[in-house]
Amino acid sequence: MSKEWMGAAPSKCDLCSGSVGKTFYDARMKSGQWANVCQSCFVLHGISLGVGYGQKYEEREGAWIKTSG
Repeated sequence: MSKEWMGAAPSKCDLCSGSVGKTFYDARMKSGQWANVCQSCFVLHGISLGVGYGQKYEEREGAWIKTSG
């Protein structure tokens, strides 16, 4: 399984509409919805990382690589 985000990575957080910067989370929120979020929103609204919970991606040399989850 690839550890690289396929397709266009999100530029804005689905919750606060702020920039995701060099890190974003594709994760389940406490509300039950899934979202692509910035680090701040993940800390406030995310559940955890791992199978069934979410993944963390970081930009490295122009690619988005899964670093956790």
